[in-house]
Amino acid sequence: WAGAGTFTYGTSTLVMSKSGTQTISYIGGADVYNLTVNNGSTTELLCPNDSGGRLDVNGDLIVTEVLRSDTSGVSASTSIGMRTGGKTLTVTEVATGLASLYKLSLMHTSGTISVPACTTPRIFCSGSGGTTQATGDLTITTELEVSSGATFNANGNNIAAEVIDNQSGGTFLLTASSTLTFEDTSGAG
Repeated sequence: WAGAGTFTYGTSTLVMSKSGTQTISYIGGADVYNLTVNNGSTTELLCPNDSGGRLDVNGDLIVTEVLRSDTSGVSASTSIGMRTGGKTLTVTEVATGLASLYKLSLMHTSGTISVPACTTPRIFCSGSGGTTQATGDLTITTELEVSSGATFNANGNNIAAEVIDNQSGGTFLLTASSTLTFEDTSGAG
């Protein structure tokens, strides 16, 4: 993918458009501005030297097919990070688009990132001063974490999660028209 077109740091959009499966491989962590995964494309994140390596998107993230963590077993905990409030997060395939992505880390320290209806294992809201707002129903199959100084707003949407970790100093807003469902209460205390 790196040989197609001119890449300008801070403004360019990396478009994954191959039909079938393709891989973004990076060392440690990496940054892109905008990332688009086109319809018909499955894009895997591979970080060979860090099983939890994160690809940071500083602009818009648009997933119209599947964005997932590495399936080879080398770096199964790779994740996507969004660092800037006010940017667009689009997920067209609600049930599958992010369902195999280890974690979506929302680390913005100001503004709002809106999360559309989707299924994903983990959403970590860790940017002190930033707000994460649901704009559709969310199914979080493992954990929703709201760190100190961060805000999560259900915004009238249904939130289904196995665990919600609202850390000291974090704000979890559940409005009257929202529903909170814990998917697995077998180990709840």
